[in-house]
Amino acid sequence: MNALGSIVCSIAQVFGGCHLKDDVLPVITFTRDMDINELSSILIDKFPDAPIYLPDLNYKVCSKEDINRFLFWDDTENVKYQLDAFDCDDYSWRLKGQITIFPWSQIPFFVIWTDKHALCGFVDDKGSFYFVEPQSNKIQTELEDWQGSQIRFIGG
Repeated sequence: MNALGSIVCSIAQVFGGCHLKDDVLPVITFTRDMDINELSSILIDKFPDAPIYLPDLNYKVCSKEDINRFLFWDDTENVKYQLDAFDCDDYSWRLKGQITIFPWSQIPFFVIWTDKHALCGFVDDKGSFYFVEPQSNKIQTELEDWQGSQIRFIGG
């Protein structure tokens, strides 16, 4: 953030708006390795009918808190929504692109398409799956009604 932006944000914070984000990529703490077989089992158990594409054989996993720190650092949610030009799939691909910065690129983080929406997801170090709504940074365990009910594709 530049100096003027920092001043404006500081003033906005007085009124409850604008959170200063650090310009430095957050440090990730990998807690263990996860191979494609373990990751596939987790995803197939949760989404037995969904096509799943995993491009890597090995992953490193981190805590949900690490993902929260990354989402706070990232600014994808601040991009202005534009129907068709920058909508749910664009937010999802942008967030996926942002998190492919090394060493974050080693985590199991996905773009997910449903029958109504596109969003992201990840598996944490406990083997739990979470959805991430890239337009708000909300982490959730289940889809909300407006996000759809059927997973059409999960791609890593």
